[in-house]
Amino acid sequence: MSASMVGMSFLVLGVFLLLGKWIRVMSLSLQKLFIPSSLIGGFLALFLGPEVLGTTVSWTGYYGPSL
Repeated sequence: MSASMVGMSFLVLGVFLLLGKWIRVMSLSLQKLFIPSSLIGGFLALFLGPEVLGTTVSWTGYYGPSL
């Protein structure tokens, strides 16, 4: 595991956390349910999964063709 792979992993996780925060701020129902941004971002990453996210990450060249 190289340093660039670890850095790319942290970058992808950070993007999902920011997307979860944005979704939580825009959705009043999620705010009223007290659902944390990290949970929203985690479910978003789970729904995208390796089919969409794996293609995007392998396109950058940090991971090989198989994720």
